[in-house]
This record gives sequence, C-alpha cells and structure tokens, in this order.
Amino acid sequence: MALPYFPWYPNDFLSDLRIRSLSFAEQGLYFSVLNRLWLLPDCKLPADDNSLLRFLSPKEGSDAHWRRWLNKLVSLQLLVLKDGFISSESLSLLHAIAVEKSKKAKRAALARSQPDPIPGGVPDRPPDYEPTVNRNQQTVDSKHSGNSER
Repeated sequence: MALPYFPWYPNDFLSDLRIRSLSFAEQGLYFSVLNRLWLLPDCKLPADDNSLLRFLSPKEGSDAHWRRWLNKLVSLQLLVLKDGFISSESLSLLHAIAVEKSKKAKRAALARSQPDPIPGGVPDRPPDYEPTVNRNQQTVDSKHSGNSER
C-alpha cells in the first residue's frame, strides 16, 4: 500500500550526529532514498545498479559519487543493505504503523457508512397496534381541494 506521506521529525534528523556528518549532497541522496523507499509497498529498494539508477536518477557523470555516498549511508547504519535490497529499519517500522492506521481508518469509515443492523430483522408490531391519527390536521388531498376534515 503506497501512502502519500510519511512522518518527518526535523529535530531527530538535525540532531542525529550521523546525519550531521554528511555533506548536503549526501543528505539529499539520503532523503531521496527515504522518499523512494516510502513509496514502495515493502519499503525495499533493489540494490542493483540498474534499479538504483532508475529510482534515484542521479545526474550523468556522478556514478562514482552516488555509489560512494550510498555505501557511506550503509556504513553509518542509516540504511541497511541485505539480500540485494536497500531499506531503512526506522522507516519500515513507521510504514508498518501507518499502513495499519490507514487500514483501521478505512474499516471505521466503512462501518460508519453501513446502517446499524437490527438483530433478528425488523420487529413485528404487536397484534393490538393501531396508528394514532391526529384528526385536527388537514390531509394532503383535502388541503388542495379546499375541503378540510376536522
């Protein structure tokens, strides 16, 4: 499930010494990877060069830089490289929480849109039930015909 947003905590980002050690370009790559990961259903990005080039679309001639920067993000444990995929443990956790929250909200909205069921169906009227009629009010037919029943 692709969610259109993810929680971003600027204080956590700016106070993390690992992130503060990155250049602006490295921070930009990290943020781009996080954005791409969030949009993937399992928050995992294939780590092969073709997939990375397609997803991250670095400028031509910067191949050596983005590969080195990506390795730095992995070495700083900001990203995880496992089984041929790049992921972020913290982002994966936030994604799982957001997906569950979204599913709960959808179920609640669906429940609100459904009429309340009456157990056992519509109750039967008692055998001695007679509707009450207010004889002091005009009926629709008599109102339009000029006659009134009283």
